[in-house]
Amino acid sequence: MSFAHSNSTDLVRYGLGVVLILLIALFLSLLFGPDLTVLAWSVFASISIGLMLAFLYLFYRLVLAIERIAHNL
Repeated sequence: MSFAHSNSTDLVRYGLGVVLILLIALFLSLLFGPDLTVLAWSVFASISIGLMLAFLYLFYRLVLAIERIAHNL
């Protein structure tokens, strides 16, 4: 049975990914002009992707915790 260790740099990587996605969304909204719908769509998409990454990270931590509990049994 494999046993994975959690690393504190994972959170930093996810945070950098969210910031990168927000910067891309800002660049795209400036590229397509100051249209409010494009800006609103890019902000909504960035928030959605950020929430999805946060839930995936929490699910990953849940799997690690279950593996750690199973390993200790």
